[in-house]
Amino acid sequence: MIFIDFPRNLKEIRRSKGLSQEEFAEKLGFNKFTISKYEQGTREPDLATLEKIKTALDCSYDDLLK
Repeated sequence: MIFIDFPRNLKEIRRSKGLSQEEFAEKLGFNKFTISKYEQGTREPDLATLEKIKTALDCSYDDLLK
């Protein structure tokens, strides 16, 4: 899968929720570097991880992938 706008959208939504990368990573049970890679676009989440991100940020798939 290629999520062209995902890195930017993830970063914007995370920041709008007042979460640092570290806080968000802890909430998901990931490390900070994983979130950083998602936001840089050097790594993409699988569908199960995308669902976790969506739930943790209380947003829709459209919000993340639009």
